[in-house]
Amino acid sequence: MIALLLGLACARPPGMAGCATLEGTAREDCRFEEAKRLSADPAALQAGLQAVDDPLARDLILVRLAFDKPGSSSTYCALVTTPVGKQRCQQIIGRPHLRGGS
Repeated sequence: MIALLLGLACARPPGMAGCATLEGTAREDCRFEEAKRLSADPAALQAGLQAVDDPLARDLILVRLAFDKPGSSSTYCALVTTPVGKQRCQQIIGRPHLRGGS
């Protein structure tokens, strides 16, 4: 199983563009992992997010980052643009027990 995952990771182009070659949950998980990697550099993260055409998919990444990095949740949630994304962020910010680890 690990060999298969490594093979798939090597088979796709790097970055958010590479994630777009995957399907469904694998694509969204790939985008999230890429965003986590880029999150240390706000400009790189912004560029990565711009590579995602679908606003709901972008907001999913940001909401997942907000949940994963509670100390930065307000920063990520400020970038959310869709009503459903804003609602999810309000739940994360307003209910600290919903936050993940840092």
